[in-house]
Amino acid sequence: GPASGGPTGAPPFVVAVAASPNPAEVQKLVTWSALVSGGEPPYTYAWSGTDGLSGTSATAGKTYATVGTKTGTVTVRDSRGAVRTESLEINVVPKRRIGGIEEIQPE
Repeated sequence: GPASGGPTGAPPFVVAVAASPNPAEVQKLVTWSALVSGGEPPYTYAWSGTDGLSGTSATAGKTYATVGTKTGTVTVRDSRGAVRTESLEINVVPKRRIGGIEEIQPE
């Protein structure tokens, strides 16, 4: 039948990307999250982005070794085959110095 935009139709399939922290310090873990509403679960996720960001879950973690703008992109597919792709840019900044001593995090 015709697609319904009214309240009887399925809710629209919407994807948004969040990242925390943002801005992030270098060598600190950034957690990327896909926020999904609507569509028909289950969903499948595919992450891509700067410096090799990847993942297949609703969240993806990445530690960045360099400062600058980093992009994360997630493609979400629902069980009916609808696809949404969304991206977010974050800023990675130099480490704060604490008491003149730079924190070194072992990899």
